[in-house]
Amino acid sequence: VVLLALVDVVCGALIRQETLTVDKDKQLASVGLSTFDIGEAVKQIDLANAVAGVNVSVCVMPYLSAPDDTDHWSTKCFYYAFFSIATKTAQPQAGQFPMVANTRFTLTVRTSAAVAKLTNITFNFDGDQCPQHTMPPSCTAVSEMATQVNWTDFKAIAHLTVDPGVDLFVRTPEIPSSFGNVTIAVNKQLNVSYAVNTAPSAPTIIAAVTTIESTLRGFYYLRFHNAEATSVDFELSITALPCVGNKIGTKCQEDIEELSTDLVGQMFTGAVNSHQPKYYKLSVTNSTVWVNVMQVAQDNVTTERDPQLWVQYGNVPSEPSSMTHGCTKVKCPNVNTVKLSSVNGTFYVAIVAANLTVSYNIWANAMCPYDCYSNMGNGQCITDDTKTNYGQCQCNIGWAGADCNTSIGLTIEYIVLIVIGSLVVLSAIIGFIAWAYM
Repeated sequence: VVLLALVDVVCGALIRQETLTVDKDKQLASVGLSTFDIGEAVKQIDLANAVAGVNVSVCVMPYLSAPDDTDHWSTKCFYYAFFSIATKTAQPQAGQFPMVANTRFTLTVRTSAAVAKLTNITFNFDGDQCPQHTMPPSCTAVSEMATQVNWTDFKAIAHLTVDPGVDLFVRTPEIPSSFGNVTIAVNKQLNVSYAVNTAPSAPTIIAAVTTIESTLRGFYYLRFHNAEATSVDFELSITALPCVGNKIGTKCQEDIEELSTDLVGQMFTGAVNSHQPKYYKLSVTNSTVWVNVMQVAQDNVTTERDPQLWVQYGNVPSEPSSMTHGCTKVKCPNVNTVKLSSVNGTFYVAIVAANLTVSYNIWANAMCPYDCYSNMGNGQCITDDTKTNYGQCQCNIGWAGADCNTSIGLTIEYIVLIVIGSLVVLSAIIGFIAWAYM
């Protein structure tokens, strides 16, 4: 293992510019941001050019499209900023951007009114562009565990020295997706903290062996502090447990099923309880995909917004790591929906219940499962967001189920109506015949 350090630090830079084009008579525009490097830390976004007569709202989402509910961007977006611009010369405001390295973002803007002509809006991403072997933010020098890693049996070891009264920062090799947990082990008692893809907070004493469950993909940053009067030599060991096959979770013991994006609205049915989520994954290839989950009604009663969707790119989500905790559409009265952005890669979805046991249906790549088999006349998808059954199938006579693919024949109510109708028609015929012979 080779440990590298750098003393030259260069901070404060324009990391990049992004320009979005809002079409005439429109208000929205969106663009995918390429992945930021581990040496780039965005501290704020500035509006580079004022737009006369309109205010500008900005929503940044990691791997997800901006919520359709633009009125609640301030609470639903990963990063949100509002620029109040009265004239072309007005000074833009700046907002703090919680940077996460090695993550692809979607940048979406909304003007307060439709623009009168095609309009370009440019943003500056300002922050620290750190040299190699330093760590954002502030470009702190960092030692690296430079080692050849066999990803089927991940383990990295380093022999380190931390001087008295100082902090030592270490960056691990990049840990990819589908690992159940990561174990950090040190053979001396030290003050240690860690973070993924960003700088760790002030260190505290941890056990000699610490296991991090529900890991995120990326670089792990470790921060060691020596409170002793003399230098401390110690060994650092990083071990990751890879999950293979259709297994996932902190011990790689949970089953995972794959949602197909080739089939429109392919649906799975299952049950989940408050103690154990159910996991699914789907591969996205340069297309926008919806993921939907709906509770199966029991005795015609459903619990609003239960179950929930947790979503993470590249690995199984936990509550803290989930990029969203539910709906990103304008309204979700009975169906929780998350919109994934156009990016190549694998998304992992966890279905989580607040109640003890909840039955559910989950589907992807369509507003309604299998489009309600509308091509066969079974039903139609409710796309009017003013309806209480928005995002659900409305089945035609003789069909039932979340996807309108369960044949139930004619119910007693319809049979009674048919019999009554037939009797009315028969009475009319008999009456007509009697009248004709009078």
